[in-house]
Amino acid sequence: MVYNHAPYLRQCLDGFIMQKTNFRFEAMVHDDASTDNSADIIREYAQKYPDIIKPVIEKENVYSKDIIRLRRITNEMCTGKYVAHCEGDDFWTDPYKLQKQVDYMEAHPGCSLCFSAARILCEKGIPDSDSLVFEQQKTRDWYGTEITKQWSVATASILHINDMHDYPYDPRFIYGDGPLLLFMLQKGYLHCIGEQMVTYRRNASSVSYQTRNIPRIITHYEAIKEVFGKKYHYADRKIVELYMKLFRMGGLGKESWKALFSILKKPRYTLLFLRFLPKAILRPKKNDSKRVQYKIK
Repeated sequence: MVYNHAPYLRQCLDGFIMQKTNFRFEAMVHDDASTDNSADIIREYAQKYPDIIKPVIEKENVYSKDIIRLRRITNEMCTGKYVAHCEGDDFWTDPYKLQKQVDYMEAHPGCSLCFSAARILCEKGIPDSDSLVFEQQKTRDWYGTEITKQWSVATASILHINDMHDYPYDPRFIYGDGPLLLFMLQKGYLHCIGEQMVTYRRNASSVSYQTRNIPRIITHYEAIKEVFGKKYHYADRKIVELYMKLFRMGGLGKESWKALFSILKKPRYTLLFLRFLPKAILRPKKNDSKRVQYKIK
């Protein structure tokens, strides 16, 4: 998936081109109507490497109009046995990444998704407090809900079986990786190769680091619980953390307070709220003169 990734795109595409495999593979490069020269770079690589780079250039931005349609488009483009992921600002660093993952999947049919450790590249102003979680992943299998206790899977490292016919498309999902992992856990176990085979870039344009997206992120985690079941308690924690983030910013409007009080009726939420409340009170609010109130729909 590419959108205005021109500064990073060549590095991303080079990661595909350098792969050494004993099987044929294609890189479906989907540009969602970028306003920079991303599409030109993709066409350049497609002309130079026509057997690998398969461009899909949108004339209108699909994400802003219909996120479910966008996800269907990207899933339906992939017709191979396995599907690997890499967004336009991330890149693969191991020329044998695909070969190693496919070799494991072929030898272990019970595995539905394989990922790896990842180097985290944080741009200026982006926190790197949890980078070691991604970078120091060990080789092991993952089952059930344990993968959700602390999110530690870089999207660029994922390769999974191509079995998406019953994927629960939901417009409330604003991240694709979380629902994908939970979906794949329903089809088998996950396996991590403890080698840094990709670089995952964190930048200010990410949905995660834009404060205005907090209400949408809360709705995303509420949808996770609804679609995949209440056993994924990590969603509770994330929801409370996000509400507390709004609280620290002075961004809880009337409707948000109502939503917060409604979930505090549940003991699990109440305990989490009381745990985070002292930190929220003691931590100074930033941009105090420019508070913005957010409504949770």
